[in-house]
Amino acid sequence: ADTTDEAVSEEQVLSDFLLGPKLFGDVPLETVRAWTPSKYRSSEALRKALQRMAHRRQKARAQVEENIRRFLEERKQGRDMKDSTQAIAQLEAIYARLKRDAAEKDEEREHELSVCERLEKELEQISVPKIALPSDEKTLVKAVEKQATKKRRH
Repeated sequence: ADTTDEAVSEEQVLSDFLLGPKLFGDVPLETVRAWTPSKYRSSEALRKALQRMAHRRQKARAQVEENIRRFLEERKQGRDMKDSTQAIAQLEAIYARLKRDAAEKDEEREHELSVCERLEKELEQISVPKIALPSDEKTLVKAVEKQATKKRRH
């Protein structure tokens, strides 16, 4: 279910139940006068009492509306907090995996470097005669032929 539909539906249920017309419906002045004994029906005090009662109902209704709004907001923040907590946990797991992978790569790199250093030391110990190579092709061919004839003579 969509969380927006869920929130709207929850808000509607709370509003209908807590703010329904039966709870805060205004009673018309004429109805109240009909219920009031005849000698008080035209009383200014009755009219003022009904106005105060209507004002209190409006204040109570506004407070209930505010409480519903806060309740729904806190619920949403709780869900958002839970989602945020889950997201943080996932990011921490990814970070830990990346850190572990980096450590493994560092170990591999260190091993490769040590192998290279060992090979360099071994190569330094091998003596290879150094031959000066000429820069152009004709001279190179002559130098190779000269080396080959020297080897044949020996």
